[in-house]
Amino acid sequence: MDIQSTFLNGKGVIVGIISTGIDYLNPRFMNIDGSTRIISIWDQTVKEGPPPETFIRGTEFKREDINEALQKQALGEDPYAIVNHKDNIGHGTAIAGIIGGRNLGDGDKLQSVVPECEFSIVKLREAKENMLRLDGIERNGKNIYQDTDISAGIRYFRTLQGIVKRPIVVYLALGSNSGGHGGETVLERYMDFVALRRDFIVSCNTGNQGAASGHASGILEGTGSKKTIPLSVAEGEGNVSFSMYTNKPDKVNIGLTSPTGERLETLIIPTRNGASLDFTIDNSNITVQYFEENRGGGVQRVDVLIRNALGGSWYIDLKGAYISNGRYDLWLLQKELIEKETIFLNPDINITLMTPSTAQNSITTSYYDQRDNSVINESGRGFTRYGAIKPTTTMESINFLTSGLNNSTIVASGAAIAGALLTGAIAMIYQWGIVEKNDIDMYQPKLRSYIISASLRDEDSIYPNQQWGYGRFNFNKLLDNLNKIVEAKEKKKKKPIVISTQEDSLRKVIEGLFISIPEDIYLRLGNHLLVRNKGRGK
Repeated sequence: MDIQSTFLNGKGVIVGIISTGIDYLNPRFMNIDGSTRIISIWDQTVKEGPPPETFIRGTEFKREDINEALQKQALGEDPYAIVNHKDNIGHGTAIAGIIGGRNLGDGDKLQSVVPECEFSIVKLREAKENMLRLDGIERNGKNIYQDTDISAGIRYFRTLQGIVKRPIVVYLALGSNSGGHGGETVLERYMDFVALRRDFIVSCNTGNQGAASGHASGILEGTGSKKTIPLSVAEGEGNVSFSMYTNKPDKVNIGLTSPTGERLETLIIPTRNGASLDFTIDNSNITVQYFEENRGGGVQRVDVLIRNALGGSWYIDLKGAYISNGRYDLWLLQKELIEKETIFLNPDINITLMTPSTAQNSITTSYYDQRDNSVINESGRGFTRYGAIKPTTTMESINFLTSGLNNSTIVASGAAIAGALLTGAIAMIYQWGIVEKNDIDMYQPKLRSYIISASLRDEDSIYPNQQWGYGRFNFNKLLDNLNKIVEAKEKKKKKPIVISTQEDSLRKVIEGLFISIPEDIYLRLGNHLLVRNKGRGK
């Protein structure tokens, strides 16, 4: 990241982060005088309370609480007696360091994007074990969160903006393979709704599933046509699940063949929304559940969960019972939740961006290796299932210095870093447009256009594309673009007004815009001006 100018430092902008919390004792998140730059923390895991107003769980710590805790620390006392919040993992702290960590001087090499922004933090509680078991997911030490808690975090920031009346960019540094990758999940629809508000946006990254072989797709050419999707299941995997998405009015039958060759010709798919049926093959129990999702012209989802799945090669057999469109897509769980040998053997590398980055009104980035401008295969690829352009842009992602736990400095890479850079860029645009009043009507489409216009494109490539979006984002190009807009406005202010008369009309020329004024109106206007001018001359 090379930012030649620091005139946009995030001052006046709030960055909301939904993740694992923040190390609020780190001086990088303080002002020079030692006071905090964190407006508030909502820790969903702390039960003591009080929760934020209109919420029922967790504890909210406000700026005055955090400052009191910092004063306790300065006196050698326990700050956690006042603000009982910790980032035990470090993910949120590292993200905050990239976006707005303060440089501490004296040879400190950390450079963040907007070091004078302020933060508001939501620490998510982990998903309940019984909810995970219903989906056949074993936690195994993984940090897994529920979409309802994420939605609550976004609502928290939306409420905050209504109070402080300042621009807020929310970074959602999480992802999932659930959903049809077309913006139809409840979380994504809520993100689209809140982004209709001026000066409020949610930024995302496309995730790291590009090379995970977790997506398969194809076309059933007509009624009666068949396709087979080979699925490799790792030994000892336990449970395996996949979701199939098709469009109405298509009807697709599913069959399964186990590694022993035992076959279920047709898994009967329930017709009632949310209904499920159970089957058995070898020693594996299979649950099939059907859902209807209305967005996108009528989407059908079939979830298949295989409990106690044998290791080896499974075959998913699809047959078109009635085909109008024919498109089908299947996704496994994200790679972090399954063994690396559990994959589709003929995967589709496109539409591997994670939800909720497919939300229509989100601004989304993929990531690349800035050392040689090369593709990173793990980066999630677009477009959405409906062909919407995601990612919006692509960001640098390799070897960034940022803040670790216990005041340490760490080097981080990956999708979360790219998303943090995008979030910082949006904060810069908000400061320039809203705080400094260069463009106060900052809705999502305009914000997106600023990001797109600051993206570099190679002459031999076609844009937008599934990997790069509209190109490689460049901070200095963004700054140049914003400066040019300001310069153009200043020139417009200095342009003279030229008035000329013709036989029948007056043409008023202002910056190339001609307005015809009838002669009789012009004469009356001219006489009035003459009178006023005479009056001024006395």
